[in-house]
Amino acid sequence: MNSQLSLEELKKLRIFFEYLDEDKSGTICLQELKKTCQRLKIKLNEHEAFELMRLMDRNSNGSIDFDEFVNLLGDKYKHDLTRDELNTFFDKYDLKKKGYIEEKDLKNMLSQFKNGQANIERILKFFDLNNDGKIDRNGEFFFYSFLKF
Repeated sequence: MNSQLSLEELKKLRIFFEYLDEDKSGTICLQELKKTCQRLKIKLNEHEAFELMRLMDRNSNGSIDFDEFVNLLGDKYKHDLTRDELNTFFDKYDLKKKGYIEEKDLKNMLSQFKNGQANIERILKFFDLNNDGKIDRNGEFFFYSFLKF
């Protein structure tokens, strides 16, 4: 496992991992990986999906466990996103250009995920640093949240 990550960073990666592990098996299987890529608008054919799994599955057991997930994303986790990158991401979900994302927006975003509805409260709690029930674009709250995620 990536020892350069703090306990808090590992906890956040665990939350993300558990979110992707739809069947709660403790691993991410090929089907879950393909679904995740599809939801992220990453188009992969069967061969590409299999190759991606092969690259991520370091112990070749056919699935991605948490250690493999951390080893893969650990270095990426430390990458600081620019404000432009964050704004682009935020705009994908703030379709009405309100400057914030509310619980109902999260429900729409996550309706395509099997366990999405169950995770809305956790996501709001994680990204709503000023506890106003919204994920804000303005101020440092949104940027700080995503930089720390």
